[in-house]
Amino acid sequence: MTDKKTIIFYQYVSDKFTVIFEKNSPRFLMKIFHYGELITSPLELPYAFWTKPKYKGEIINIFLEQGIWVKEVARGKMENLAMELHTQYETEKSGEIMQEKPKELTEAEKDRAISLLNHPKLMNIVLDDMDKIISGEPHNKLLLFLIYCSAYLNEKIHPRFTGGSSGGKTYLMMNVSNYIPIEDILIKATRMTGKALEYHLQGKDLNGKIIIISEFEGAQDAIISLRPLMSGDQEGGGLNLMTVEKTAEGNIVAKELKCTGTPVIATASTQLKLDNEFENRTWKLEIDESVEHTEEVMKFIADKEVYNKKHKSALQNDVQNAIRYLKLKGIKETK
Repeated sequence: MTDKKTIIFYQYVSDKFTVIFEKNSPRFLMKIFHYGELITSPLELPYAFWTKPKYKGEIINIFLEQGIWVKEVARGKMENLAMELHTQYETEKSGEIMQEKPKELTEAEKDRAISLLNHPKLMNIVLDDMDKIISGEPHNKLLLFLIYCSAYLNEKIHPRFTGGSSGGKTYLMMNVSNYIPIEDILIKATRMTGKALEYHLQGKDLNGKIIIISEFEGAQDAIISLRPLMSGDQEGGGLNLMTVEKTAEGNIVAKELKCTGTPVIATASTQLKLDNEFENRTWKLEIDESVEHTEEVMKFIADKEVYNKKHKSALQNDVQNAIRYLKLKGIKETK
């Protein structure tokens, strides 16, 4: 029987295998399943094992023995897995809901924003800065940034990344979102239930906001709420739901949950086929899983270990402030 304090922290899925990392604070357990059957003894791992070469090497060896990975790409896949485990940990640590007050720009920040917005090669310098923190994927990362910016337009675009586990989907989505003002990233979550989504959005205006759920599989029971949010089925967008709750006296009473506006909703999945109505509301983007890109990622990681300072963004704050400035002055619908 599973300990009630043990929760699924992360799930890695391949064609034949499912690897579950359970969190039983302060340690972790790794379990490997083949077509649903547990095939190895649970491996106990310490806190932040994804940062420690000893345990990363042990995981690589187990995955190679079981045929989950092949030797040529194992190291690159392990680094991608480590990134996603760390992102999941940071997400849980900071909480799912990000609610920051809008930042007021100083005159100097306004001047820098105007200068950046008037730059004739704005997208080129944004992409050059992204190259410092995200290896490869030049089209995906720039396109995703522009898609996130559709949150400020009348017509929203909802990106959906597909690809194998530990392919870098979450890493890409989270790092590109760092170029968006933090007050506009409403939710960063790995999984989210329908009730959690509905109650967290209660009473909010969702226009100009972004919701990132990095595992579609972890939000399937929220699809009923996500679909109308994505398409703006209700006039003015948002949701208008009737539910029930129990009062302190034990009485069951009806309650109306409402929010307005339409956010951008970004998701990722290892599945090739999803709910049809959900798919029809999204733009499908595919992660580069080629051997060439894997080798590029491995070189990038090695270079980052030696020259960490050159892999820090110098432009994220300026890009965020440029977006804040445009919001302040108003944004016309793009034709």
